[in-house]
Amino acid sequence: MIDVTTLDLLRRDTPGVSGVVHLNNAGASFPSVSTIGAQVAHLQLEAVLGGYEAKAAAAEALVDLRSSAAGLMNATADEVAVTTSDTAAWAKVFWGFAFGGGFSERHRVVIDRIFYNSHYLSLLQAEKQFGIEIVVAPTDASGRVDVERFSSVLDERVALVSMTMAPTHSGIVNPVATIGAYTKAAGVPYFVDGCQALGQLVVDVEAIGCDVLTGTGRKWLRGPRGTGLLYVRRSFQDRCDPPGIDGVSATWDSATSYSLAPTAARFEEFETSTAGQLGLAVAIDEALALGLEAIAARVQHLATRLRVELSQRTNVAVQETEGPCSGIVTFVVDGVSASQVVAAAANAGINMNASSAPWARLDFGARGITEVARVAPHIYNTDDELDQLLSVIDSL
Repeated sequence: MIDVTTLDLLRRDTPGVSGVVHLNNAGASFPSVSTIGAQVAHLQLEAVLGGYEAKAAAAEALVDLRSSAAGLMNATADEVAVTTSDTAAWAKVFWGFAFGGGFSERHRVVIDRIFYNSHYLSLLQAEKQFGIEIVVAPTDASGRVDVERFSSVLDERVALVSMTMAPTHSGIVNPVATIGAYTKAAGVPYFVDGCQALGQLVVDVEAIGCDVLTGTGRKWLRGPRGTGLLYVRRSFQDRCDPPGIDGVSATWDSATSYSLAPTAARFEEFETSTAGQLGLAVAIDEALALGLEAIAARVQHLATRLRVELSQRTNVAVQETEGPCSGIVTFVVDGVSASQVVAAAANAGINMNASSAPWARLDFGARGITEVARVAPHIYNTDDELDQLLSVIDSL
C-alpha cells in the first residue's frame, strides 16, 4: 500500500515534482534520485576508465538487471533481452519470426483495433514482403477484443496473434490472458505489447500465456529513455532469426556460418547505453520493492478519481466509460482541441499530452474521432495536482 508516508518519500526522491505537475507518465515518467545517480555514476566511470572497461566493471549489475526484469514479468533471465525501446524489441522479434520462416503467402496476422502505429507499420511492410493478410479481431464498443467472438478468426491460416495489453491512446485494458488461452489451444504464436502496462499493471507472462511481450523503460517503470525490455519464451526463441545480428547476438563460426545466441540475447545488440541499462535496473528494483499491486492500486485510485470528476463536467466527454482501465485517462472538451487543452495545462505548469489519428488509425476511425487529450498520473502524483488540472479544464 502506498500510504501518506510512502507518498511523501516518493516525492522527496523524485526531483521533478518540485518544479512541475507531471501527468504525462504515459509518455515518460520522472525518474528517482537513485535511478539518475546510477546513470551519472557510470558516465563518470566511463570518463576515467573508458567505455569498455567501465562496462566490464558493471558486468554483475547487468546480469542482475535481467534477473530483476524476469521477476517483473514472472519469466526466467534467459528469456529476457534488454533493448533500446518497445518498438525496437517488437521489430526484432517480429522480423526474427518472419526471417525464421514464420510467414508465407496467405498467412494471416490477427491484431486488435487498438494496435500501436509503429508495430502496424511493420505489418504493412510484411504485407508487401510476404503477402500476409492483416485481420482485426472482433471488438466491442470500447475497442477491447470481444473474446466471445475471438475464436471465429482463429483458422488454419493464422500464423500470429499480436495484441495490445494497454494502448497508448486510450485507458482501456484488453483481456490478454483470455486471448492467450485461445491461442494456446489453437497452437498459434502470441505476441503482447506491454509498453503501457509494465510498471503500472501486474504483468505475468505465464498467466497471460504469451510467447513474446515487449515493454519500455521510460514510461511507468520510471527508467531512462533509450531502454526497453523483451520477453521471448524459451521454447519460441529458436523460431526466430532476428535481423541486425552482431557479436553479442550471434557467433561467427566460420567464413560461411554463424550461430545465434542460445538465449534471448539473440535479440540484443552490442552498442547500447550501459548507463541507461544501469538506471533501468535501479528503476525496476524500486518498482519491485514497492510492489506492483501497490503501484497498480495507487495509479488506479488517481485515474478513477479523475474520470469521475471529468465525467461530472457537461462539456467533457471521457472516453473510458466501462470495463477494466489503466492509468491513462483520455477525454474530449467541447469546442476545444486537444492541443489547446495541452497548451492551457502547460501554461499552468502541468505536463500532459494528446493522441491523434496517425497514432491509432484503426481505433480512432472506428470511433469517428481524430484526437483526444491524454492524462496519465503516476504513484508520485497527488489529489491536489489533479485538482489543479481540473481547474484548468474548468477555465476552458
